[in-house]
Amino acid sequence: MRAIVVGAGIGGLAATLSLRRAGHDVTLVEQTPRFTEVGAGIQLAPNATRVLRGLNLLDAVAAQAARPADLSFRAWSDGAEICRYALGREVEDEFGAPYLQVHRADLQQALAAAVPPGSVRLNTVVAGIDQDEESAYVTTASGERLSADLVVAADGIRSAARRQLFGAD
Repeated sequence: MRAIVVGAGIGGLAATLSLRRAGHDVTLVEQTPRFTEVGAGIQLAPNATRVLRGLNLLDAVAAQAARPADLSFRAWSDGAEICRYALGREVEDEFGAPYLQVHRADLQQALAAAVPPGSVRLNTVVAGIDQDEESAYVTTASGERLSADLVVAADGIRSAARRQLFGAD
Protein backbone atom coordinates (compact mmCIF):
# COMPACT_ATOMS: atom_id res chain seq x y z
CA MET A 1 0.00 0.00 0.00
CA ARG A 2 1.14 3.54 -0.77
CA ALA A 3 0.36 6.25 1.79
CA ILE A 4 0.81 9.99 2.11
CA VAL A 5 1.00 11.51 5.59
CA VAL A 6 0.26 15.24 5.77
CA GLY A 7 2.08 16.91 8.66
CA ALA A 8 5.42 16.16 10.33
CA GLY A 9 4.48 16.75 13.93
CA ILE A 10 4.54 13.99 16.51
CA GLY A 11 1.42 12.30 15.11
CA GLY A 12 2.50 12.48 11.49
CA LEU A 13 6.01 11.23 12.21
CA ALA A 14 4.69 8.37 14.35
CA ALA A 15 2.15 7.44 11.66
CA THR A 16 4.87 7.52 8.98
CA LEU A 17 7.18 5.28 11.01
CA SER A 18 4.37 2.88 11.93
CA LEU A 19 3.18 2.53 8.34
CA ARG A 20 6.75 2.03 7.11
CA ARG A 21 7.34 -0.58 9.82
CA ALA A 22 4.26 -2.40 8.52
CA GLY A 23 5.89 -2.51 5.07
CA HIS A 24 4.04 0.31 3.34
CA ASP A 25 5.49 2.91 1.00
CA VAL A 26 5.01 6.27 2.74
CA THR A 27 5.62 9.86 1.70
CA LEU A 28 5.53 12.47 4.46
CA VAL A 29 4.68 16.02 3.36
CA GLU A 30 5.29 19.01 5.62
CA GLN A 31 4.70 22.68 4.88
CA THR A 32 7.66 24.02 6.86
CA PRO A 33 11.08 24.13 5.17
CA ARG A 34 12.78 22.28 8.07
CA PHE A 35 12.01 20.56 11.34
CA THR A 36 11.87 23.16 14.09
CA GLU A 37 11.26 23.17 17.83
CA VAL A 38 7.57 23.46 18.62
CA GLY A 39 5.80 23.41 21.93
CA ALA A 40 6.93 22.64 25.44
CA GLY A 41 6.71 19.53 27.58
CA ILE A 42 4.62 16.46 26.93
CA GLN A 43 3.70 13.56 29.17
CA LEU A 44 3.92 10.09 27.67
CA ALA A 45 1.81 7.43 29.34
CA PRO A 46 2.81 3.75 29.03
CA ASN A 47 0.59 3.24 25.97
CA ALA A 48 2.64 5.91 24.14
CA THR A 49 6.00 4.62 25.34
CA ARG A 50 5.06 1.10 24.21
CA VAL A 51 4.57 2.54 20.71
CA LEU A 52 8.00 4.16 20.95
CA ARG A 53 9.45 0.80 22.00
CA GLY A 54 7.82 -0.80 18.95
CA LEU A 55 9.46 1.82 16.76
CA ASN A 56 12.83 1.15 18.46
CA LEU A 57 12.89 4.73 19.77
CA LEU A 58 12.11 4.32 23.46
CA ASP A 59 15.75 4.36 24.57
CA ALA A 60 16.52 7.50 22.56
CA VAL A 61 13.49 9.34 23.95
CA ALA A 62 13.96 8.07 27.50
CA ALA A 63 17.53 9.39 27.48
CA GLN A 64 16.10 12.91 27.02
CA ALA A 65 13.14 12.44 29.37
CA ALA A 66 12.34 12.64 33.05
CA ARG A 67 10.73 9.72 34.88
CA PRO A 68 8.51 11.24 37.56
CA ALA A 69 8.01 9.20 40.72
CA ASP A 70 4.44 10.35 41.23
CA LEU A 71 1.80 12.91 40.36
CA SER A 72 0.23 14.99 43.11
CA PHE A 73 -3.02 16.96 42.81
CA ARG A 74 -3.32 19.89 45.22
CA ALA A 75 -6.09 22.27 46.22
CA TRP A 76 -5.87 25.83 44.87
CA SER A 77 -6.94 27.34 48.16
CA ASP A 78 -4.30 25.99 50.55
CA GLY A 79 -2.08 23.64 48.55
CA ALA A 80 -3.26 20.60 50.50
CA GLU A 81 -2.72 17.35 48.64
CA ILE A 82 -5.98 15.91 47.30
CA CYS A 83 -4.56 12.71 45.84
CA ARG A 84 -1.32 11.16 44.62
CA TYR A 85 -0.72 8.69 41.78
CA ALA A 86 2.40 6.56 41.55
CA LEU A 87 4.08 6.96 38.14
CA GLY A 88 7.48 5.40 38.71
CA ARG A 89 8.44 1.75 38.89
CA GLU A 90 4.87 0.75 39.85
CA VAL A 91 3.50 1.99 36.53
CA GLU A 92 6.26 0.34 34.54
CA ASP A 93 5.74 -2.96 36.36
CA GLU A 94 1.96 -2.85 35.87
CA PHE A 95 1.83 -1.65 32.26
CA GLY A 96 5.16 -2.89 30.90
CA ALA A 97 6.39 0.54 29.86
CA PRO A 98 7.50 3.73 31.61
CA TYR A 99 5.69 7.00 32.16
CA LEU A 100 7.88 9.80 30.80
CA GLN A 101 7.94 13.58 30.60
CA VAL A 102 9.90 15.02 27.68
CA HIS A 103 10.21 18.22 25.69
CA ARG A 104 8.16 18.00 22.49
CA ALA A 105 11.16 19.04 20.40
CA ASP A 106 13.24 16.15 21.77
CA LEU A 107 10.45 13.69 20.98
CA GLN A 108 9.93 15.14 17.51
CA GLN A 109 13.68 15.07 16.83
CA ALA A 110 13.92 11.38 17.77
CA LEU A 111 10.98 10.54 15.51
CA ALA A 112 12.25 12.68 12.61
CA ALA A 113 15.72 11.14 12.79
CA ALA A 114 14.19 7.70 12.24
CA VAL A 115 12.33 8.68 9.03
CA PRO A 116 14.43 8.04 5.91
CA PRO A 117 15.21 11.43 4.28
CA GLY A 118 14.03 10.32 0.85
CA SER A 119 10.50 9.81 2.11
CA VAL A 120 10.10 13.36 3.47
CA ARG A 121 9.01 16.34 1.39
CA LEU A 122 9.57 19.52 3.36
CA ASN A 123 8.36 22.93 2.18
CA THR A 124 5.36 21.26 0.55
CA VAL A 125 2.04 22.98 1.17
CA VAL A 126 -1.05 20.84 0.65
CA ALA A 127 -3.71 22.73 -1.30
CA GLY A 128 -6.26 19.94 -1.56
CA ILE A 129 -7.15 16.31 -0.96
CA ASP A 130 -9.60 14.30 -3.02
CA GLN A 131 -10.26 10.76 -4.15
CA ASP A 132 -11.89 8.65 -6.81
CA GLU A 133 -12.62 4.92 -6.99
CA GLU A 134 -8.96 4.16 -7.64
CA SER A 135 -6.88 6.38 -5.37
CA ALA A 136 -6.64 9.27 -2.97
CA TYR A 137 -4.86 12.41 -4.13
CA VAL A 138 -2.97 15.25 -2.51
CA THR A 139 -2.58 18.41 -4.57
CA THR A 140 0.26 20.69 -3.53
CA ALA A 141 0.25 24.48 -3.72
CA SER A 142 2.66 24.20 -6.66
CA GLY A 143 0.03 22.17 -8.56
CA GLU A 144 1.65 18.75 -8.23
CA ARG A 145 -0.81 15.88 -7.73
CA LEU A 146 0.41 12.97 -5.60
CA SER A 147 -1.54 9.71 -5.53
CA ALA A 148 -1.81 7.09 -2.82
CA ASP A 149 -4.08 4.40 -1.46
CA LEU A 150 -4.34 6.23 1.86
CA VAL A 151 -3.94 9.83 3.03
CA VAL A 152 -3.42 10.52 6.73
CA ALA A 153 -4.27 14.06 7.85
CA ALA A 154 -1.87 14.73 10.74
CA ASP A 155 -1.37 18.43 10.20
CA GLY A 156 -2.22 19.53 13.71
CA ILE A 157 -4.94 21.10 15.74
CA ARG A 158 -5.72 23.64 13.01
CA SER A 159 -5.71 20.96 10.33
CA ALA A 160 -6.40 22.35 6.88
CA ALA A 161 -6.80 18.79 5.58
CA ARG A 162 -9.44 17.91 8.18
CA ARG A 163 -11.28 21.19 7.59
CA GLN A 164 -11.34 20.55 3.84
CA LEU A 165 -12.54 16.97 4.24
CA PHE A 166 -15.02 17.42 7.09
CA GLY A 167 -15.74 21.14 7.50
CA ALA A 168 -14.85 23.62 10.21
CA ASP A 169 -16.49 21.64 12.99
